[in-house]
Amino acid sequence: MGWFPAIDVSASGLYAQRAKLNVIAENVANVKTTRTSEGVPYRRQDVVFTALLSKAEQSSHIGGKELWCTHSAHICNGRAVASSHNPGGVESEIVKDFIAPFKRIYDPSHPDADLNGYVKLPNVDLVQELVDMAIARRAYEANISVIEAAKSIAFKSLEIGR
Repeated sequence: MGWFPAIDVSASGLYAQRAKLNVIAENVANVKTTRTSEGVPYRRQDVVFTALLSKAEQSSHIGGKELWCTHSAHICNGRAVASSHNPGGVESEIVKDFIAPFKRIYDPSHPDADLNGYVKLPNVDLVQELVDMAIARRAYEANISVIEAAKSIAFKSLEIGR
């Protein structure tokens, strides 16, 4: 573990939110893509976040019971929890949205129209993408605030020694 695990955890959040913003940008860019390399309309992508437990939190699961020890120097059930190189954080994975159906419009002149004249459009909803973008932006800002607070605490603790 580094000197500042709060910064490490917040940095993983920054990376995850950046991935979310990149996926949103790709979704918006492909809102009218009716044919991809697979021959079907573009499918909306989303980012799924998974919490990464620190080694201290992982080693605190004793006998099927969860004992939350969030600091590397804690003692859980009489057992000291050693420090680790994994401070925790968040991991992101990009997945395709197979639940929402493709939108259909009637346009017989479109080159991708079926025999009945309907064209399948991507399952991207611009309003939902804008909401997701606002949420990701706020989460990104929150992670930056945590990093700034951790940095301030570190500087203040150095001033104590003067």
